[in-house]
Amino acid sequence: MKVISLWILCFMAMLPGMVFSQQIPGGPPNASPQPHEVSPSPGSATAAEWTTTSNFIYRTTTYTFSDLVIFSYQDSTKIYIRNSMGTVVDSAFMNQDEYHVTSPGAGNYSVESNTPFSLLTGDPISNAVLGYFAVDQSGRPLSTRLNTYFPQEYYGDERFIVFAYEDDTEFRIINLDTQTILASGILHRGEHYVMNSNFNTFLGVRANKPVSALSYTDQGYYFPATNGTFAGTEFFGFSGYLANWPNGVIVVAYQDSTIFHLLNSVTGDTVVTDTLNEGEVFSQTVTNPFFWHLLSNKSVTVCNTPYAYYSSAYYHLVRHSDETGKGIGTNFYAPVIAGNLDVFSYEDGNDVIIINMTSGDTLATITLNQGEGYSAYIDTKTVLHITGTKNLSVISSHGGGWGADFMPLNYALQLPDLIVQTRDIIFTPDKTDWSPGEPITIQATIVNQGNATAKGIAVQFFDGPPQAGNTISQRFYLDSLQAGASAQFATQWTIPQNPEYHKIYVQTYVRIGQESNTDNNVAARPLVPNKDLEPPLSTTIKAPSTVKVDGDTTTFREFDLTVTLYNSGDTTAFNARAILHLPPEWSVVSTVSKINSAQEMIPFATLEIS
Repeated sequence: MKVISLWILCFMAMLPGMVFSQQIPGGPPNASPQPHEVSPSPGSATAAEWTTTSNFIYRTTTYTFSDLVIFSYQDSTKIYIRNSMGTVVDSAFMNQDEYHVTSPGAGNYSVESNTPFSLLTGDPISNAVLGYFAVDQSGRPLSTRLNTYFPQEYYGDERFIVFAYEDDTEFRIINLDTQTILASGILHRGEHYVMNSNFNTFLGVRANKPVSALSYTDQGYYFPATNGTFAGTEFFGFSGYLANWPNGVIVVAYQDSTIFHLLNSVTGDTVVTDTLNEGEVFSQTVTNPFFWHLLSNKSVTVCNTPYAYYSSAYYHLVRHSDETGKGIGTNFYAPVIAGNLDVFSYEDGNDVIIINMTSGDTLATITLNQGEGYSAYIDTKTVLHITGTKNLSVISSHGGGWGADFMPLNYALQLPDLIVQTRDIIFTPDKTDWSPGEPITIQATIVNQGNATAKGIAVQFFDGPPQAGNTISQRFYLDSLQAGASAQFATQWTIPQNPEYHKIYVQTYVRIGQESNTDNNVAARPLVPNKDLEPPLSTTIKAPSTVKVDGDTTTFREFDLTVTLYNSGDTTAFNARAILHLPPEWSVVSTVSKINSAQEMIPFATLEIS
């Protein structure tokens, strides 16, 4: 077996264990190891009873040090948490973008819900010094809507990072409790935004194109690939040097003759190029904060874990990725240091084999049923080859604390996920200088990025938001769309008056069954790009999508209208002015101001008219 370690050392590096007078790195100075229960023998398992509530199809199983954090993505979300005996230990009701925190203690748990959710485990609330990428309600790390948590600051170099994967990506970071905007801007492909504040805060990341979000307060995580999973051929990432603890860039190959290139994403310099065969691991130690870009000719997984530098005794929790990048699969190569291993089965009759790739020894041969888990202590640094005849997930950890990660979601493997994106809305002819009365063909591509066949697909085109009801086309139907497949839909239309104020919306959904994610079912493209309505000095208009008439008359009832000018850039805007022009048929009942101005608008400042 080939294992490569390459170090980038700096002259000021301090020896692990000498920092802040602590005995074990990866945690605060006063940290002490916590017990972790293991299975009595290589042939035994612990069961998390898969008792479920009627019609609750969204469920998954996990291990945690202490905390369970559930994020909702829809209104009227009900969740139940069961321990390894199947007993309900907690429940909650949430609306969209709310969260529920519980600390039932170390152990195996199942979480079930009537709507999709995401699940953060470990001890992100009880402790600090940990790291993870957020995932959405379908378990994907690249999304336009991510809910997550930025833990408390401890050592001083913690950071929250948003990565972009397409040009002209507009993003916002919001406080989930107050809904206030903490940061906003535009990123291009391969760029990132760093926030060094707002610790101990539940965050929402919103974007017009898929982004990823890293809470970095220590190492212990896998990186998203540009394809939206945790395995692929291109990655953008960050490996830090918190508390002078070496981090890493660890590449795991699943095919022979895998050639990869690791580049510094800031300078563009090539750091290393190498070739790996199946099951081989390349490890680069990092001792300076490092933003990087990795390219490979075949699919790999990439992680930042203590394996790059340490052999044992480092507080962490890592949710490993399989070769599909979904985190739930049948084939894992897991680089680990001495510590605990937890394997979970999502199906009955799952024959699991765990092999130490360094020694070649078979550590366990076991059959797990749905909801069962196997725990063991691995006494050496190695790469484990963990296979199952059916779906399983893998977690490694050490010390029973100071680590966290979002867990893979088993239900997502059984559901479709329809997505439509702005880039897939095509106008023919391809132009922006439209005139009223011109004919136009609008085409949209719908993709099923889920893991199951979508049935009863519906697609419709709108002039404005779908809830306004201004339809452009009839509703199109498609009987089914297989996982990974796409379909095109088109309609004819005539350009209306004032085309610069019209935006084309496309909506899709399934009429039969459920989806793992419905937030990506609507996309929009303006007929004429209007830079005045786009960042960095952007304008948003808040008003009801429909207004009822007053009785049998043609008089509209009163409604509120708010216009906000927002500086989402990183420089001050001077002499900003907003003027609200109303149609002559409208009358103003009361107003704060129809004209507002500011000599200076610093980054993230707002100017409001209502």
